[in-house]
Amino acid sequence: MRKQSYRLLIIILLGIVIYSCQKEDEILPLNEENINQIQVDGIIKLGKKLENPYSVENMQRALENLKKI
Repeated sequence: MRKQSYRLLIIILLGIVIYSCQKEDEILPLNEENINQIQVDGIIKLGKKLENPYSVENMQRALENLKKI
């Protein structure tokens, strides 16, 4: 009885492992406009450059603010 339980458990676990390893083929369709936009631009547009929060000046300002408290 115990051997049959182990065999059943092993078969179930192997089934789960094999099923979970299948690759999902979900490909999102691209519009022709999106493809043309990518080909025309070719440049990554970034937002406004932010100030470095770890610069010495910023750290000094933070320390001064903490000293005021």
